[in-house]
Amino acid sequence: MTADISEDYFDAAPAADGVVVRMSANVAATLAHRVERLARFLETGEVDAAPGGLLRRRTTAEDVIRRMYPDVYPDRAAADGFRQRHSAALGDSRAARALVFRCSAQTQHVLSREEAEGWIGALGLVRFLTAERTGRGGDAADLVWFSWAQEALVGALHPDWLSPPTDPR
Repeated sequence: MTADISEDYFDAAPAADGVVVRMSANVAATLAHRVERLARFLETGEVDAAPGGLLRRRTTAEDVIRRMYPDVYPDRAAADGFRQRHSAALGDSRAARALVFRCSAQTQHVLSREEAEGWIGALGLVRFLTAERTGRGGDAADLVWFSWAQEALVGALHPDWLSPPTDPR
């Protein structure tokens, strides 16, 4: 199926040693912008200022980290210890920076398996910058789209793992 180039689209397909990704210029620009915010957060802990409300408090870096990396142990002290031991890996922005670089430069890519895995991780993390873990807050359409793009990449890397994703439009 050929996508109309006037529409927004994102396609991922298996390649010999990785994944072929095609997207519209608008999708590439949007991905670069959103994932740039993720990279900045991972590097600095800076959270975009979101207004609080009468019954809503402002989101802090700690809130985002807890959503991105929930407790892996029932004991809070053990979970905090895990985060401390693995903070360098959890805060690594290289995959996000690579995605931003690629999407800023062009709209078609051949990704290695390792780079495709990095894109899957970055798309998973970027959702937590704007939405609460419960699905409240943020833009639900964004959550659905990032999940759909992530699934498209997983399906291209491992076609036997799942059925082809359906476009959320």
